[in-house]
Amino acid sequence: EAFDIRPEAVVYAVGDKLALVAPDGKVNLINVPGLHQIDRPSFSPDGTKVAVQARETYTKPEDINIYVIDLNTGKHERISRLDVNEESPEWFGNKNKIAYTSFDPRRELIAHIYDVDTGREIQAIKGAGYIHLAVSPDGTLIFNPVLARLYDVNTGEVVVDLKDKVLTALKDNGYTPDTRFHGQANLGTVPMDADFSPDGNHIVFDGAVEKNGKFGLIIFSMTTAGGNITPLTDIIEVNPAFSNNNNYSQLNPNWR
Repeated sequence: EAFDIRPEAVVYAVGDKLALVAPDGKVNLINVPGLHQIDRPSFSPDGTKVAVQARETYTKPEDINIYVIDLNTGKHERISRLDVNEESPEWFGNKNKIAYTSFDPRRELIAHIYDVDTGREIQAIKGAGYIHLAVSPDGTLIFNPVLARLYDVNTGEVVVDLKDKVLTALKDNGYTPDTRFHGQANLGTVPMDADFSPDGNHIVFDGAVEKNGKFGLIIFSMTTAGGNITPLTDIIEVNPAFSNNNNYSQLNPNWR
């Protein structure tokens, strides 16, 4: 289950509701009238709102959109308007901007950036979209885990491509990508999800791997330049069926 975390709460979706879990374990369920299949919540910088993907109706199977939900009132506002699925919102940590991805089978996956304050899209980066995106703490970079590419938020240009370094580090540590499954959009299963360190100098990521006949997920860290790529865990066994055959991460690594 996708989630987001702040010092005062963890948020995740439960069907048509949001669950806020306090440090003492107390759970507050928030009703969100009018939205269904809520998923992948991401906190606003002040913690009063979350961005989610959801549906307003079950009658159109390809109609997932991005919504901003007020945690105090449960009211929501739709911010995406394409006629294809728009998913996986990620709220910038220090700005009122939201990154999300449009999934159009006829075109490339597109990473969109929406400015909440002005109510408009300010960037669309072709080929940069994915089911998981990470935004740097200063809001200048987006990391696409499965491509292992850093993009400049303002220009949309690729800053650095780290895929070869990641795969080399995997091999050097005795791992190979889990090739039983092809991943979202056939882009592979290493890396899958990622997050920046609070200082923006490092990235933590996970991926589906195999070693000595054992399959599962593993978490690595590296610098944003692709240096010091180090495994942080041993293989964590999971059931790939719970993530549509490793189409997305079951670990959702968060660096806090």
